[in-house]
Amino acid sequence: MNVLVYRRKFDWHKYFCVVLVTVGVSMFMLYHETTSSKKAAATSSLWGLFLLCTNLSIDGLTNATQDQIFTKYKQVVSGQHMMFYMNVMGSLFSASYLILHPFNDELQQALLFFHQHPAVIRDVLLFGLCGALGQCFIFYTLQHYGSLRLVTVTVTRKLFTMLLSLFWFNHTLTLGQWIGVVLVFTAIGVEAYIGKQQKLKAKEAPNGSLKEFDVKKALSSEKPANKVA
Repeated sequence: MNVLVYRRKFDWHKYFCVVLVTVGVSMFMLYHETTSSKKAAATSSLWGLFLLCTNLSIDGLTNATQDQIFTKYKQVVSGQHMMFYMNVMGSLFSASYLILHPFNDELQQALLFFHQHPAVIRDVLLFGLCGALGQCFIFYTLQHYGSLRLVTVTVTRKLFTMLLSLFWFNHTLTLGQWIGVVLVFTAIGVEAYIGKQQKLKAKEAPNGSLKEFDVKKALSSEKPANKVA
């Protein structure tokens, strides 16, 4: 969406890394072993694919708009500002839907569940606290590194979570899943290597120009001495 809507351009390796991570995670999710009962229950739904594509499009537009806001109003808007306003608006929309919708009883069911199981309130509060802390890191990354880097980080984090779950519960990976893991780690390595090279070039550029300036200054200071001699 950054490219389509706001006509922004990125380095070629960023597109390459995003494609590798996306393909790797997709292979990891698609090439898992399924039992016969799960195969019978699995169905392909055009409506589900439509909803998924709609969600991805809106999510991409949101990230692109956030990048545009940080670029255009970087002296005014910070990650904390955007986090606050987005959560306020999200809370207002969610509360309006839960309270004002005439055929929705989800709020009543949730309150009834809390009343019947009061111990779960602590878990919900801890879950909300962890989510808030996680959002602090998310919006910091979004402000200083952009949505493209954020997507790479979040998708990679999901892969690590799935790998941890697999090793924790002693599951096995198929060949396609191992290929997906290799693709993701390849993307991480390429991103880290090129990013390091760019930082080294950025550090060497001022030093190189300074050395060139010192050489020119030394040569200019030697010319009068030669004339006197």
